[in-house]
Amino acid sequence: MIFKGSDERAIIADHGRMVARLQDDVKILSQRLAALERRVSTLEANLAGLVRLCSNLASSGFGVEGRRAGEGDGL
Repeated sequence: MIFKGSDERAIIADHGRMVARLQDDVKILSQRLAALERRVSTLEANLAGLVRLCSNLASSGFGVEGRRAGEGDGL
C-alpha cells in the first residue's frame, strides 16, 4: 500500500487523542469523587450530631410520646 505509513501515523495520532481525552475524563471524575467524599463526610458528621441530639432529647423526656396537648412549648 502506498498510504500505509500515513495511515499508521493517523491511527497512532487518533489513539493519542483518545488517551488524552480519557486522561482528562479520569481527572474530572477523580475531582468529582473527592467532592462527593467530602459531602458524604459532612453528612455523616451531621447525622452523628443529630443522633446525639435525639438521644439527649429522648433521655430528657422530651419527645412525641412524652408530650400531651397543651403541654410543652406553649403552642
